[in-house]
Amino acid sequence: EENQFRNFSQVDMDRMLNRAGIMLRQQELDDICNLLILSGVLHRKGRDYSFTSPVFIKVLKQTYQLDHLLNKIKEEGL
Repeated sequence: EENQFRNFSQVDMDRMLNRAGIMLRQQELDDICNLLILSGVLHRKGRDYSFTSPVFIKVLKQTYQLDHLLNKIKEEGL
């Protein structure tokens, strides 16, 4: 499952967020990606992104409940 996140595009991100009921404008998605790049979470090569740490997804899953976080984002309109 983690291999599916090795490389992904903004189109992939947008599809995943849409499936979770989160709709973002393109500028919002650009801003979020840029922030994650500056903070060292994501790396960008051309149109593709990847997590800088190969264990990031595993740590995220062990530390947070993703469904709960997505629901909070929807509730708070972030």
